[in-house]
Amino acid sequence: MLATRREQRVRAMYHRFARCEPLNAGCRAQLSVPVSVSLPPPRPFVSKLIGVMWLSPLLILSRLAVAEALRNRIIWLTGAILLLAFLAAEFFGQLVLTEFREFQAAIAAWILRTSAVVVIATFVVTASLRELQDKGVELVLSLPIPRWVYLTAKLLGFSVVSLIVAAACTVMAMVYAPLDQAFVWGITLACELVIVVAFCLLCLLTFNQVTSALFAAALFYAAARTIDSIVLMAGNPISRTDGTAQGVIDVLVAALAYLLPSLSQFAMTEWLVYHTADGSQLVPVLVQTLVYVALLTAVSLFDMYRKAF
Repeated sequence: MLATRREQRVRAMYHRFARCEPLNAGCRAQLSVPVSVSLPPPRPFVSKLIGVMWLSPLLILSRLAVAEALRNRIIWLTGAILLLAFLAAEFFGQLVLTEFREFQAAIAAWILRTSAVVVIATFVVTASLRELQDKGVELVLSLPIPRWVYLTAKLLGFSVVSLIVAAACTVMAMVYAPLDQAFVWGITLACELVIVVAFCLLCLLTFNQVTSALFAAALFYAAARTIDSIVLMAGNPISRTDGTAQGVIDVLVAALAYLLPSLSQFAMTEWLVYHTADGSQLVPVLVQTLVYVALLTAVSLFDMYRKAF
């Protein structure tokens, strides 16, 4: 009876090992003991596919980043954001006399978007800094893993967390807006969060401090969100002068508009309020996301390769 149970345990651990599932110390010790039992081979295609997936350094590091988010209770925090948005929208919606549904949608959109950006930026900065301080980066880079693989894996893992948060916010947006409008709004919110993730990684590699990185991320987000309004105000001042100061301001504003992404086109509140979103508005958003994520990642790689860990 004992031999049969032992054979069953070893058989189960063998298949777990073939599927590249983690084994604890006791399981590994039992596997090291020779057992006279004929073990059937796992399915070759499935085991090879799963083995390649889990043994890939890129996917393993990405999975660790997602696991870090789960350990930090990011799901519970996202639920708190949804509850806050719902309660605030319902409360302030009772204070207006007309268009209360539109007002609720505007309040919910603002709270969801702002809270999601704050949560993602704070998580990315603190989690990455903790890994730097605990020498986790040095441990990973001591292995035969290129630095671009490490950075890409971190970006991919944090982007998955951003997609989870954006999906939860989209579900809440469906309460106050039609399905198609909330869907477009949620896709652009996910793109916005991915850009924030890429910039936070760049700030952390540059400053190596939480306060400086978060301040730079907040400044970047505020400037990118308001750059279209700044361009309009700079191009149409109340009293225009032809002095040197006005020329410097025009050049500075033009440079900022050229360098910064136009985040005012992402997750627009009017889509949930007046239902003006359509699929064609996703094209410039996706293009901006690809361009700026690639640019920020390239700058981060340059900064990472010049550092000595």
